[in-house]
Amino acid sequence: MLRVLKTKGFSIAFAMIWAAGCSTGGTATDGKRATKAPAVAKVAAKTGKVAGKTGKVAGKTGKVAGKTGKVAGKTGKVAGTTANRKSPPAPKTAGAQASPRLSGAHHAVYSLVDNRALAHVDRGGGLLVLGRHPGVAKYLNFKRPWRTLKPNKPVDGKRYTIAVRNVAWMTVPLTADQASSATTLTLRLKSPRAQGMRIKLNGKNLTDRPKLSTDWQRVTASIPAKVLHAGENRVELRFARRGNMGGEKRAYAAIDWLAIGPRAPGEQERMALTNDQGGLYLPKGGGLSYYVRPYPKAKLKLVFDAQPATARCGLKVTLQAEGEGARSVTRKETAKSSGKVETFVDLAPIADKVARLRIAAEGSCKALKVSDAAIVMPGPAPQVKRPKKPKHVLFWLVDNWRADHFKVYNQDSRVETPVMSELARTGAVFDAYIVGTESRVSHASIWTGMFPKQHGFIGPKAKLRSRWITTAEALKKKGFTTVGWTANGNISKFWGFGEGWTYFRNTLHKGGGLTAKRLADASIKMIDRYACDQGTSCGAKSFYLYVGTIDPHVSWKGRQPWLNRYDPGPYKGPFRRRVAGPVWDKLAATPMKISKRDRQRVLAIYDSTISYNDKHLGRVLRHLEAKGMRDDTMVVITADHGEEFWEHGRIGHGGSVRETVVKVPLLVHYPPLFGAGVRVHEGVDAHSVMATILDAVGAPIPDTVQAGSLLPLAQGVGRGYPRPLYATQYELAHTMRIGRYKMWVGGKGKPRLYDIASRLAEKKSVVDKHPLATRLLTDALSTFLVYQRRWRQGRWGVPNNHSANFAADLESGKGPKPIY
Repeated sequence: MLRVLKTKGFSIAFAMIWAAGCSTGGTATDGKRATKAPAVAKVAAKTGKVAGKTGKVAGKTGKVAGKTGKVAGKTGKVAGTTANRKSPPAPKTAGAQASPRLSGAHHAVYSLVDNRALAHVDRGGGLLVLGRHPGVAKYLNFKRPWRTLKPNKPVDGKRYTIAVRNVAWMTVPLTADQASSATTLTLRLKSPRAQGMRIKLNGKNLTDRPKLSTDWQRVTASIPAKVLHAGENRVELRFARRGNMGGEKRAYAAIDWLAIGPRAPGEQERMALTNDQGGLYLPKGGGLSYYVRPYPKAKLKLVFDAQPATARCGLKVTLQAEGEGARSVTRKETAKSSGKVETFVDLAPIADKVARLRIAAEGSCKALKVSDAAIVMPGPAPQVKRPKKPKHVLFWLVDNWRADHFKVYNQDSRVETPVMSELARTGAVFDAYIVGTESRVSHASIWTGMFPKQHGFIGPKAKLRSRWITTAEALKKKGFTTVGWTANGNISKFWGFGEGWTYFRNTLHKGGGLTAKRLADASIKMIDRYACDQGTSCGAKSFYLYVGTIDPHVSWKGRQPWLNRYDPGPYKGPFRRRVAGPVWDKLAATPMKISKRDRQRVLAIYDSTISYNDKHLGRVLRHLEAKGMRDDTMVVITADHGEEFWEHGRIGHGGSVRETVVKVPLLVHYPPLFGAGVRVHEGVDAHSVMATILDAVGAPIPDTVQAGSLLPLAQGVGRGYPRPLYATQYELAHTMRIGRYKMWVGGKGKPRLYDIASRLAEKKSVVDKHPLATRLLTDALSTFLVYQRRWRQGRWGVPNNHSANFAADLESGKGPKPIY
């Protein structure tokens, strides 16, 4: 059956696909499967056809044209409302994308059940914000400009969200239908003292002024027309009096839930996200929406049954990609008491697109219980294998390296790095952000596996606290000989980086040279001294060598023969052989006039330092080979930050979280565990190297380590769905990127959204043009910032794709302890 609904200028076609009489473990079927691509696939409906691309449906003798907006009943024609309109885009008809049977094995890459904290609950056509659930964090506006609401606080034996300021706010997303139909805002809350309250929506005061008692109560307020809009809406709650509640001395109210819709929820309605068995709960007329970005070939797996068990109930899946119309597929199932129904929906219409995925209950049942719902990808679930642990580790960290100056990341790069290219060909390469924007902050994260907010090494007088366990300390406890050799002046014993070493030297302060050549010379001597028995028999004892080089950091000295290759033309300006520190300071701090030719020269000098560094990395690797240690050595290479080169009118680092500063190379070479030629495009954190090294050698990972090991990713575990890239600028600004979209949030809490793949990239915010991408990143970034102190990726997953432990820990009030 095909049902055509008209709403807000759209003609949305819902394909109703029946599969009655399913047995235990049975698979629903909707007849013949589409044999063409989803855009042109067709499904027979009685004697008619559905064409996803042309939008034509023949029902008996009638036609429905999705593009032209015409609907023909038996013999007549009715002009639809979307004819000849350019905006909004006409939704495409659905049904052809249904795929109830799968060919071959599939594995889950994104569980809707595990990610329930990212679900947006709707009831009766409106949005329901569950203050009783930890998932409320996604509405808390990144805790900016300051935190006004604290989730997961105990009150009367349960957990609620506490307003900790007299003016508390949240930001909620509404669809066009939700915004236009909403007439009522309803709150269930408890006040510590009798008081009045006021409510603002998008800056407009509502006329109703509820009076609060000290008991749990429901309050309602009327919403005037045109106050709400599609997209993000600000809800502001103003209180007058405070008291002690939920462990907070400055508490103004405990919020159970907030509803915005065409009516106030009924007194007996169940305001729950899950059912008693831990699955998702979908009451009749209710749904859950997720903002997702599935890969090609992805399917949605659904396992559900109805309440009561004999009811005839449908589970409707609505897919809406950014800037496109909605496609809906409804599974009408007879869910028998003898078992559950399993079915699948093809996600091809939203593949590689940011989209809103909604599941909802329809039909005569009271509710649907969804025990399993997941985005799945073809193939069996990958498993981590550990055939051979590395005996030694070489960690080569380079200061001021940009990822896009390597052919590994940018095929158009002119920079010659044959050693890195060979390591990439036979190792694993990751797309990574460094979490900080300058040396001290980034090194502290790299050495401890912690986010800057937790290790606290941010201010000019800060030091790395001795209680934080570093990679060197963890490896020394494992029995490694640990040697550190760095030319970065910030990475010294004075600043807290001297613990856990058998031998440590900062050559800027203690002498020994600053160039990659001098550090490579020292590294070779250290290998002979600490890893070899009198320079002959080598590798008997586990050996960790950390080398911190600074050639690509100012002062820059042009290196031959590469400088002449990168800038062969004549040059008579001020940067013939080098860019000295004082001159760079002027370039970075003031709008010093510099010609286009000078810029070309500066870039050539910088690029020559990268090739020079690569050459001397090769010397160390060849020495390991000569000593018979290379095959047993895990090599890790990354950078502490990048550098801006006038892409945004300035040169330098530390002053922004733009791609040029925070996107750094990250390469791990140890084929027995990480494979050869592995390219991981899912985002990772460069400070994951600590957990990665410890995981590879079999050492315990300290509880304070927040970034997870990359070993599983290299073997395919955790891939098949985008992962976020995250960075912060001294906690003053935060950025997160998923795919092509990048969000930036500053102190005021007003996000900007950038389309990195567009011509303007980070030069113009597109937040108003991409509401779904805005919410995708808002959900992930806001949730992360709220729970950052407790976040351990190894236990909770990443902000846009949670493990089962995330919601379970927070719902139960257990889980990892905060890091202060």
